Amino acid sequence: MRIFADDFAKAAEARARASGVATRTESPYLGYVRATLVLTDPAGRPIPLGWCGWRRVGDLIWLCFKVTASPGPSGFQVADKILFDLYADQINIVQATYGGNKANLLFTRGDGFKRLP
Repeated sequence: MRIFADDFAKAAEARARASGVATRTESPYLGYVRATLVLTDPAGRPIPLGWCGWRRVGDLIWLCFKVTASPGPSGFQVADKILFDLYADQINIVQATYGGNKANLLFTRGDGFKRLP
């Protein structure tokens, strides 16, 4: 995920305040991602996102998440609502790479789950 650092901080901290999330047990940033980026298997069961690191480049933060799926994530569903709480015109693109395949899913406010091919 590529996101502007100030937008990410603003959204994560606002969610933490509004929800009363205890920051001792979970980072408000990770909590925000888990609440706004959801992956489910074909049966609709949530799949936990694994953490694979981050880096900051100027005003941007790059976050990496991974999922281990057998035999693969084909048919999984993704919902991405990151920053929709801040910006009505926000557009998100989810890029997935698996088994030699690549998929790009475009999300705008109001979108629900979209299926990986």
